[in-house]
Amino acid sequence: MALQVAIVGMNKIGVSIGLALSKYPDSLTCVGYDQEVSNARAAAKIGAISKSYIALHRCIKNASVIILACPLDDVRENLEIIADHAPSGAAVIETSPVKSKGAE
Repeated sequence: MALQVAIVGMNKIGVSIGLALSKYPDSLTCVGYDQEVSNARAAAKIGAISKSYIALHRCIKNASVIILACPLDDVRENLEIIADHAPSGAAVIETSPVKSKGAE
């Protein structure tokens, strides 16, 4: 059975990761979620993910690896959902290049 990877955020980073991982269909299955449903559907259409979800908790429920490629402002909320719904032992990878907001 293939390892399931859930990509949260279908921006350039999320889609790029999905496209790179799509080269290993025998060992990996990538699914994805984006708040903008059209972004996730577009990612599925080009093969970056095999299935798009409209609800984050459904996207991650069978994932062994969860990759956060979402805006920094969404990370905390997404982590709370992941904490409540991800399988025990799932690895979470966060890709934001900036880890805190700048001074305003």
